[in-house]
Amino acid sequence: MKTLFQKIKAATFALLFLMIASSAFATMHVITVQNYSFSPASVSFPLGDSVRWVWVNGSHNTVSQTIPAGAASWSSTISPNVTTFVYKPTVVGTYQYKCTIHPTQMMASFVV
Repeated sequence: MKTLFQKIKAATFALLFLMIASSAFATMHVITVQNYSFSPASVSFPLGDSVRWVWVNGSHNTVSQTIPAGAASWSSTISPNVTTFVYKPTVVGTYQYKCTIHPTQMMASFVV
């Protein structure tokens, strides 16, 4: 299991490096899902960027809660079977989301 974690961690850092190297394009903001938390729990970015949730451990999900009017809601499992989920906001505003499996522990947001 430790080897799998190391591979996921290495892949996440490689993805971050590629995103930084290609700064002329829209950015993919990575949020890791592990240890009953989303990390980072809050992030801000311009319209056109996307968010990618990346599984590290546990069985979780990401479910939109309070989002701007006109924005698309989402709900996706984040687990060993579904290791990533990408969402591209189309409306500016604050997006609050949580893991409904661990609703009192895993709450986060991003601002576009």
